[in-house]
Amino acid sequence: MKFLKHRITRFIIWFCFILCFTVGAFEVLYRIIAKTSFFGADYRHMYSETGMNEGGFLKPNINTLVINAYGDQVKWITNSTGFRNTKEFTYKKPKNTFRILSLGDSFTAGYRVGQHQTFSYLLEKQLNESQDSIHYEVIIACIEDPVNGLKFLHEYGLKYEPDLVLLGITLGNDLTQTFINLHKFGRNKLVGNNIVENENFNEKKLYEALQERFPEGSCDYSFEINDYIEKLVSFRLLRNLYETEYSGESIFASRGKANPYLHDLSHGLGLFLKEPPQSINETYIQFGRVLSAYKRLSNKNSFKLVTCSFPQRYQGNWLDYKATLTDYGLEENAFSPSPSISFSCTLDFSESPLCVSEVNGKYSPFTKENYYLPMGDMHWNSKGHLVVAEYLFENLEHE
Repeated sequence: MKFLKHRITRFIIWFCFILCFTVGAFEVLYRIIAKTSFFGADYRHMYSETGMNEGGFLKPNINTLVINAYGDQVKWITNSTGFRNTKEFTYKKPKNTFRILSLGDSFTAGYRVGQHQTFSYLLEKQLNESQDSIHYEVIIACIEDPVNGLKFLHEYGLKYEPDLVLLGITLGNDLTQTFINLHKFGRNKLVGNNIVENENFNEKKLYEALQERFPEGSCDYSFEINDYIEKLVSFRLLRNLYETEYSGESIFASRGKANPYLHDLSHGLGLFLKEPPQSINETYIQFGRVLSAYKRLSNKNSFKLVTCSFPQRYQGNWLDYKATLTDYGLEENAFSPSPSISFSCTLDFSESPLCVSEVNGKYSPFTKENYYLPMGDMHWNSKGHLVVAEYLFENLEHE
């Protein structure tokens, strides 16, 4: 009996060792060979190593295949100046051309979708198919956040004589990045309509300011084990394999779901608190100042400005919203899927198929479609880009 117990113990130890080794090897190989993970490692090679250039932050002259979130290869092309377009653009507009400058972050650049699946490309296609008298050009520039977008317009964008600037705003990291950039210890400050270097920049003090946690009573910080387990690709793949119906996914957190930070660059949950702390109020104030600078710049240079706020996945699908509440341990009465944001010239998608509807103060499913990428990715899939393009096509004519 003692010998049998010893053999069973050895078997259990070896089984656990082999299981851990197999899972670990799979995780490493999946990230290295497949080049697809929660962070999208392959896409870091699309960004310029020298910072902003003529076409934004993307490298010029890219023509390659990358792996999308479903393991398929998709085409990624930038022109000679770094715009995510196949054609070249002159500073001087051709005759009978209406030029749209589509500015934004990875949503606008088309993270993990093919060259002809971005909402900007689809919008251009729909506009040109709608009539023959005017030719439309939609130039796609990845400017990462609205603060850098102001810099881009001053240095490069206005040279292209845009008739309309479509500023895509991700409800989450774009506001957080504005808070970081324009913090009193941040790298930049807003002077008039332009962004200049902040002489008070202090990286250590800025980092300390970003460690702010959620206010008491808004979260139940008791999900640490789940937070670590769900980072495993194998766990996610197995869960997706055995789920016959879509059950919802919460958005990925850059620093973990357990004890989340208020100013996280991925989930943006702090912006949806019903009673936001002072730093969130400051975020909205700073963001409003930046958008006002855009508006003044548009008046001065005679282009139309349309800001378009892109919803997070927990705003766009009821199942994702419930999964986010569970995974982050959120107190539902402390949050609202609608942020405290309202600006003129803004298309907010609140009544589009991307968002849930509000009935008697409660949010209910507007659609069962999933418009976002798997594994908690915050970005749209090709269906999402198509919905955005159609929404813009139908609504831009009213702006």
